[in-house]
Amino acid sequence: MLYERPKDLWTRTDDGGDYEKAFGDGAKITDSWSNEVFDEAILALALAWRIEDETKKDKKLGRSFLYRLRFHLLSLMGMCIRSDTDRPDYHTLVKNVKRCDELWARYWPTCRQVLTIDHNNNVGVDPDKLSLHAYMRSEERWRCVSKSLADVLGFVNAPGA
Repeated sequence: MLYERPKDLWTRTDDGGDYEKAFGDGAKITDSWSNEVFDEAILALALAWRIEDETKKDKKLGRSFLYRLRFHLLSLMGMCIRSDTDRPDYHTLVKNVKRCDELWARYWPTCRQVLTIDHNNNVGVDPDKLSLHAYMRSEERWRCVSKSLADVLGFVNAPGA
């Protein structure tokens, strides 16, 4: 979900923050990231930019909620990629646009659909529905969306589900 206390990302764990978790290697501060962690970060940035572009198109079509939920979509894509035991390593994905496009085509439509369905079922003006703001911060909804995605794609022990 969206991080409610962004300033804590810059505060060390000893002082009540999450700096090591956000920017460390295995939640530990190191002088530099391993090549695998660096390649994963590069892939995450490329996916984030692609998701931003796709959700801007949705926004123009009246589905602005997807743009607001773009970081959720990024997390779902990350869950898919980490759970895919047949995928190439991060370095190969960063270097090979075709392989990256194949993963995008495999997972993007499902991630988008699962989140859209859950959003449409749970966000609205009815008293029993959430506002988009509340939805974005609901850990319960995030667990449900993550589990739904894992169930649809058949991932066992998916990270985040």
